[in-house]
Amino acid sequence: MQNDSRMGAAPLLALLIVGSGVAFAQEAEAQEAEAQEADPEALAALPTNERARTNEDASGEIIVTAQRRDQDLIDIPISVSVLDDRAIKAAGLTTFRDLPAIAVGTNIAAVGGYVQPTIRGITTTVIGIGQENNVATYVDGFYQPNPLALNRSLQNIDGIQILKGPQGTLFGRNATGGAILITTANPSFDRSGSIGISYGRYNEIIGDLYYTQGIDDRVALNISGSLKRNDGYIKDIGGFDTAPVRNLHLSSKLLYEPTANLSFILNGRFDKVSNGTGFAVTGTDHLLAKALFPGTQIVEDEFNKTSLTGEQVSKSEVRGVTLTGEWKLSPDVNLTSYSRYDKTKDLINFDQDYSPIQFVDLLLIQRQRNISQEFNLELSLGDLEGILGASYFDSRSLRPLFSAQVSPDPNVPRVNQSSLIKNQALGVYADVTYKLDGAWSLTAGLRYSWEEKDYHFESPPSTTIIDSEVASWSSFTPRLAITYSIDEKTNLYATWSRGFKSGTFNSAVPSRTPIDPEKVDAYEVGLKGRESRISYSAAAFYYDYTDLQVSVTVTENGVALTRISNAASVEIYGAESELVFSPVDRLNLRLGLAYTHARYAEFAGAPVFLPNPATGFNQAAVQDWSGRRALRAPDWTGNLLVDYVIPTSVGSLNLSGNLNFFSRYAPTTALFDPLTGKGSFEQPANARLNLNADWMLYANFTVGLFVRNVTNAKVLLRTEASGFGDFEVYEEPRTFGVTLRTEF
Repeated sequence: MQNDSRMGAAPLLALLIVGSGVAFAQEAEAQEAEAQEADPEALAALPTNERARTNEDASGEIIVTAQRRDQDLIDIPISVSVLDDRAIKAAGLTTFRDLPAIAVGTNIAAVGGYVQPTIRGITTTVIGIGQENNVATYVDGFYQPNPLALNRSLQNIDGIQILKGPQGTLFGRNATGGAILITTANPSFDRSGSIGISYGRYNEIIGDLYYTQGIDDRVALNISGSLKRNDGYIKDIGGFDTAPVRNLHLSSKLLYEPTANLSFILNGRFDKVSNGTGFAVTGTDHLLAKALFPGTQIVEDEFNKTSLTGEQVSKSEVRGVTLTGEWKLSPDVNLTSYSRYDKTKDLINFDQDYSPIQFVDLLLIQRQRNISQEFNLELSLGDLEGILGASYFDSRSLRPLFSAQVSPDPNVPRVNQSSLIKNQALGVYADVTYKLDGAWSLTAGLRYSWEEKDYHFESPPSTTIIDSEVASWSSFTPRLAITYSIDEKTNLYATWSRGFKSGTFNSAVPSRTPIDPEKVDAYEVGLKGRESRISYSAAAFYYDYTDLQVSVTVTENGVALTRISNAASVEIYGAESELVFSPVDRLNLRLGLAYTHARYAEFAGAPVFLPNPATGFNQAAVQDWSGRRALRAPDWTGNLLVDYVIPTSVGSLNLSGNLNFFSRYAPTTALFDPLTGKGSFEQPANARLNLNADWMLYANFTVGLFVRNVTNAKVLLRTEASGFGDFEVYEEPRTFGVTLRTEF
């Protein structure tokens, strides 16, 4: 009941902000006109970026790379949420997992430290080495295969594009639900830079720096860095911080332009992510440890408080280098090369019995090496334009140690395992658009993908159980789109596309049975347009999503075992709309609303834990989830972003706020009460509000205040049942702080 009342208050507050903003904007315009008459130099004294912003509206072209080439957003037959640096800051977003606050129809969950995006009901809950998401994430054109490394901060980001719907033709493997494209700044020959720092609740320090300059007329470089540190908002009764955050990012790009038609960008990066929040669980009911260790203080159902054995660890480090080359062969032909080499190492250590006793603790050490090469040839030949491409991906994912303590008795040996998955993937594709006449255009694309995985398993390490189990898969992923231009600024489109998630193995158990790829066929119709002060988009869609890779309980030789299998299908349909407009100068509004109906068409054998009436503790069971809402797929999502600038005689005041809401959904498990049929581990409908106030002074110096989660909404990050009891982890509560920034 408390959560529902907050949902009612937050939208009301947002409506008051909008109404007050419009009225205040109109009044401020009149005051500003008077101020300019009295002091004509007032606006000229604003920082350069703010003078440009004063005249901004939604009428300009929005250039995106959703079709692997620069195009106007309204010209592409794909649903895309575009977030520039200004929108990210105005909405108060600080991490990758915050993106759903400003992009409707999306959700980004975390199973432990594994970050797993959801777009329009398509997601995965499979974790482990060699296991990848079914929403592909790219940074500067390079695929990011490790879910642990996605728990990153959003400092020094130029922009983000969220592509909704299968992108199997343009992006290939693991773009089943869509793709998230993150762009960072390239070097400039003009010297510039910025330094920012903020301090907030829980001793949170966020800092970032950026610097770029030209070395000569052919070479330029940039350096960027960011850090995020806090004590974490979850505290343990043992007196320690359960999940402190320690993130660090360093990168440098070198731009070399030997000729006007040839350029190279060399990028070296180091990312360190340390955030164990997803493992910082609180037991809520049916706790086995309370019966096994009477007299031991064990937290039960207390908000953001734990009773664990120590800090929960989820660390990931990425070191790598990329090289992007672009060669303009002619005014109509452009060749781009993407080369990458990187290494990742992960450390995970967490408590699975929810007690301070060394009972069931898990330790995982993981390593991954990735090599990739891709070539794209962009063509623009009169009425025909498009892109041809070829890609190669080679990955080696090693877990040298999986160690589980299974008894409080130190004399009982730990269970130790190791495993390895080697992966090679090839892809070739073509995607072209032909203008049939003045109003109609046809887009057709096709990709062929081939992939092979080699699985090795030892238990204990050095005792081989599976030496080499090899499986390969191939897929054709086509797409067709027809676009009708109502006028130069309004387009209608209809599309059919197909996507797939890579086949894999059960990397945590000695199973030789491969798991086939997931598949989705998607149908969409949409409208995009732009007027003088407004841009808008709307789409309706239907998905046939089959062969989901899910955990199921199967019987082998009379023994019930949990395995990943292609054992489910989902029917998805819905509609969404986004609107960006500027009703008056310096006031920008962004609204989004989405309805997503995602239900399991078939999912028998879902493994769950239910209370045993005789003992009161959980025991393994099986449920049929057919007909139930798919995980992480609320029926309704929406957001409202308000961004308003007030010029003053000493700079300008920028006020912004972002409200996002969602209806009921299950973040981790669709387990339901067998007696009532109601979901047992669901997040009720809720809303979150972020507010920011930035005073931009002369000389590009800014002082700001922020409040995240103003209403202190309780939002579940993770909640489910296990053999040791029920547990939960919540998202960040209300936080607040101050920021300082200078640009030069």
